Amino acid sequence: MAKRKSYYDGEFVTDFMNPEFVTDLRKAQLPNFPDQSKILTPLDEVLWILWIIRDHFEHRCPMYASEAANLLEIRGIASSEVNVERALARAGKRVIRKKFDKTDKKSAYMISEKGIDYLREKYAIGGIKAVIVEGTKPWTDRHVTLPEIAKELKGRISVVDKFYGSGTLSILSYLKHGSPLQLLTGKTNENPAAFSRELTDFKKEVSALQIRKYSAHQELHDRYIIADNAVIIVGHGIKDIGNKESFVLLFKGEPYADLRKTLREKFDERWNNSTPLN
Repeated sequence: MAKRKSYYDGEFVTDFMNPEFVTDLRKAQLPNFPDQSKILTPLDEVLWILWIIRDHFEHRCPMYASEAANLLEIRGIASSEVNVERALARAGKRVIRKKFDKTDKKSAYMISEKGIDYLREKYAIGGIKAVIVEGTKPWTDRHVTLPEIAKELKGRISVVDKFYGSGTLSILSYLKHGSPLQLLTGKTNENPAAFSRELTDFKKEVSALQIRKYSAHQELHDRYIIADNAVIIVGHGIKDIGNKESFVLLFKGEPYADLRKTLREKFDERWNNSTPLN
């Protein structure tokens, strides 16, 4: 069992003045956090150091702005108590604020889960995720693998697939948090009347769903899903995920903003020239 560091002052509390801690913070390799050199704003710098102290050093006690400023300077990031306070004033629910007693004039801060999600999305921690769908476990791939990916998508979710059918609705059920949820498609090999009945029932539970048919369906070569924060590329028909060997690629965060913008513009152009499917 690894020896506990000397700077842990009680359970989940770190002594920031301990020389061993200062050395460890200065030299820490942090592959599971945003790249320090790519952090864009003072607020992001503060959230970044709060996250590192919480999860890398396992410190579970809120800290004051002066402490955060000192920790940033240990990492070579110029800061001050005033600058940290100004940045945190814009943090909203991305931080947890606490006063230890009624006489405190200043708040102490911890990063919240919203703050961590914000940094993960903005700086694309693990920005490309590849999932191989073997086709030998259709239930697992459809009901476990896909939901794990789908839950990472936020905002407006737009789906492009040339073919549609009852299997499409099964997949769309994992994307029902989309606001709105859009499907741009072309044709079906199933009975249109039977699908229409299923669609009517589906919309009773997922009212945000919109479906349109694109007449030039031969142009819909690729299958992909666009969200406000990510793009998913699917190797074959979305409705058939789990039924055959394929792959799913997730491109998430700011590095792929141009890709999202390009695909969204093309989607909107086709969407505006399509016919609603009711």
